[in-house]
Amino acid sequence: MTTQAPAVPMESISSLARIARDLDLLKFDALFTTAALLRGGRPTHTKGVAVTGSFEVTSLPTYPKNTFFTPGRTFDIVLRHGNVAYDDDAAMDIRGAALRLVAREGEGDHKPERPIHLATPAMDLLMNTGEVSFSSAKVFLDFARASGGTPGHEGPVDVRALEAYFKPRPVIRRQFEIGLRRAPSSFTRLRYHSQIPLRFHGGDGKERYARFRLVPGDGAPEEGFPSASDLATPWLQDRHVGETRDFQYMRDEMKARAHAHATYALEMQVYEPAGQVDVAMLDPGRAWDEEALPFHAVGRITLDKALHPKRTEDLAYNIGHLPAAFSLVPCRTLSDFGSIGFVRAHVYTVTQRVRRVMRKMKRLGELGRQKKKRHFRSKKHFTKDDKRRDSSLVGLIFGHVWRG
Repeated sequence: MTTQAPAVPMESISSLARIARDLDLLKFDALFTTAALLRGGRPTHTKGVAVTGSFEVTSLPTYPKNTFFTPGRTFDIVLRHGNVAYDDDAAMDIRGAALRLVAREGEGDHKPERPIHLATPAMDLLMNTGEVSFSSAKVFLDFARASGGTPGHEGPVDVRALEAYFKPRPVIRRQFEIGLRRAPSSFTRLRYHSQIPLRFHGGDGKERYARFRLVPGDGAPEEGFPSASDLATPWLQDRHVGETRDFQYMRDEMKARAHAHATYALEMQVYEPAGQVDVAMLDPGRAWDEEALPFHAVGRITLDKALHPKRTEDLAYNIGHLPAAFSLVPCRTLSDFGSIGFVRAHVYTVTQRVRRVMRKMKRLGELGRQKKKRHFRSKKHFTKDDKRRDSSLVGLIFGHVWRG
């Protein structure tokens, strides 16, 4: 998919501060580009399942009028579920839900003849299990380095390095634990939270902020909460001994759920400052009090079918794909509360360029192998060509990324 990179709001900062922030962004570029290359695709949520359907805005009695969520409006949707780090659905991991709303014909760029997975997004909502995330991009970078650990460790997480990282950081450890779910029966039995507050621009011009969550349409209770023994060692995330279900049982089950027209409800929580904004309310690592700021229904999602795996791989979500009614909270440094959204919008754009080049290289390789078979080339010559092509892969990818 070729989509223009979303604009990321930035506070007015000095040239030196901007240079420092850009240097920190290069660390994220290196980390996530390397992860994408090693995993052969998305650096996180690598294995997933996508389904299509529709979303209808039901009613917004407690929310201000806005230009996007208007009662009765209907969108096409693409919803992708995946696990953050582990390919094994039975592992203890954070689960994700990436929801794309696509305007229907006459309301946007989506045309009936254009495949839904390539349609221009009206809004992307990236949600995970757990009400909170880390408070800043700086914290997330330190965590990602620790979980990645040293080269040669087994599995997607370096268990010893992550244990050592959490030991002096109980607050960060708890923020991580809140999103973990072990071996739930279905993606549709979980609750997903946007976690990062967004600016909400109503028609009356008042300052507001919003968070979203996606819940089962039938109101079923959430599953998969870790046991006390799991939480005693949250760095041990592999499936339990004796677990017999397939590594992708949830992904397979989700396809069946889609064809059975499973439903979700999208809900929104709104913070309207009485006076000056309480900056602590913008912290992604802090949940809002649901008694003071309850969630209210925005609309209902009805699924209809599973998306083909190749089309699923082509999906390119970005937290910066937002309508005029919402925007990311700006940031000055990568220690600010708004930095998580800022960095994710940037990193997703960079790694999607990497993924596009990798897919092109893969397709070229497939065409080359077909051509070699037709010309009855020898295995020795084929292997030599493969090595030559693979040796140039990294150079091509980084060249493409930095050219934009």
